[in-house]
Amino acid sequence: MDRIIAKLTRVREMRRDVVLAQVRRQEAAVETARDALRRAEAEVTRLIEAKIAAGRALTSQMLAGPHSARELAGAGIDWQLFDERIAAARERTLPPQERLREETQKLEALRDALRRADAKRDQAERTGERLERMAAQRAEAAEEACAEEAALRTAIAPLGRDDV
Repeated sequence: MDRIIAKLTRVREMRRDVVLAQVRRQEAAVETARDALRRAEAEVTRLIEAKIAAGRALTSQMLAGPHSARELAGAGIDWQLFDERIAAARERTLPPQERLREETQKLEALRDALRRADAKRDQAERTGERLERMAAQRAEAAEEACAEEAALRTAIAPLGRDDV
């Protein structure tokens, strides 16, 4: 029985190690997805900062004096292009956000599996310990029974000699 419990404990330990390796790989995948999202968000931030800088430059030009309709129309088109580029960059952040969410969900599922594997391994160890205690108790009870039997034989033996 001890060999069976030991083998069960080893199998559960190996399963735990496999799940732990999967968790480590998934953590790397989550970090890769985070990096991709950070890069996409950095692009949006860069475009917004460029729009702000262009807005400041445009404001200072407008304050400098009168401008032609062509210059004003060009500034309006530039402004619209900034808005379109920012909107497109924001759209490009959606796939990395979705990938990060999916990878994070997979990681949580693997961590749950790791917790279950740990619990099963601990349960096998506790079962082994409980069986060892029970075997020790049975051995102790058997020793007590042998000692009582020996004591009874010793006590009864003199009585049996007198009756002969």
